[in-house]
Amino acid sequence: MSSRCFISADWSQLETWLTAHFSGDPVMQQELNNQLIGGPKIHALNAALIYGIDPTDAKKHVIDLSGQEKTAYDGGKRLCHAFNYGMGLKKLAKTFWITESRAGEILELLSDKYRKVVEWRTNLADEVFGLNEYACPNACGYSKIRESGACPNCSTKRWPIRLRWVGQLQPATRMLYTPFGRRRLYLGRRGEGANAVASQLPQSSGASLWYRSLLRLRGWDFYDDYPWAGPPSRGSLWSPRLSAYGELYAPVETFVATGTYDSYLIETTTDEAEEVLEWTLHTMEQRWPELGHKRFPAEGGIGYNWGKHDEARNSAGLDESTTRVPFTSSNPYV
Repeated sequence: MSSRCFISADWSQLETWLTAHFSGDPVMQQELNNQLIGGPKIHALNAALIYGIDPTDAKKHVIDLSGQEKTAYDGGKRLCHAFNYGMGLKKLAKTFWITESRAGEILELLSDKYRKVVEWRTNLADEVFGLNEYACPNACGYSKIRESGACPNCSTKRWPIRLRWVGQLQPATRMLYTPFGRRRLYLGRRGEGANAVASQLPQSSGASLWYRSLLRLRGWDFYDDYPWAGPPSRGSLWSPRLSAYGELYAPVETFVATGTYDSYLIETTTDEAEEVLEWTLHTMEQRWPELGHKRFPAEGGIGYNWGKHDEARNSAGLDESTTRVPFTSSNPYV
């Protein structure tokens, strides 16, 4: 009987890929595609932009983030996600323990770089919350679209003059659907729900990719109602935990042990590990009709325990993940 091992597989920067897809931002799309052919990672590029370093030093340069020492790469990653989902200046400063002036600089840098993402977020919020106009009650001529507030012409520190609602320029849908049919109702104000609107499409669509791929990894595509072929020598891959009655404790060679938002941990035999890994990545990188038949890159590793491979401390752990680039098109994913 051959020994057993673990396989880890996860989508590489899935939420960023989905943000690039939904927003259509050309800069973000180009950076993501360039990294597939050996270019710098998008988070390294954003770290270089934010911290004024070379992209190659992103994982060496140490910064202070939320009171902890982190690499600049980690900082670029976290701040880019916060920007993608529309985190405001005050919230950004509070979350990452930076001054509001510094938070404003970061948002300005990323907004100037990813202009299409900003436009996409704004249009989504207009669709869900509607487009309203507000004007000063003193008839000074000042008006504002989208958000109410105080009139800068008539207000003082002691006596703020609040803008009043004038009319609706665009009706509110109060509902947002993902391409996979998930929906969410938004009854609050724009300022309270704009972040949730911006994050819904990438995060919820990512969850749908995970669930549908998991069903395929267990041998069946229930959405298209046909069996999903497994590795040639194995038939189908499935989890004994979800099998019924007598099959619950049946011996299986390969099964999904657990998973997170964008990854899977699979147990299999060492003899078939390479084949199962290849088939798992193939399943995850399928084209998605709901997303314009786009496919998103996955990466994987093999090891004998759950921890990442490290020669000094954990030589039997999972290998450092390496991204596959199986497609030869000049624009393989987004």
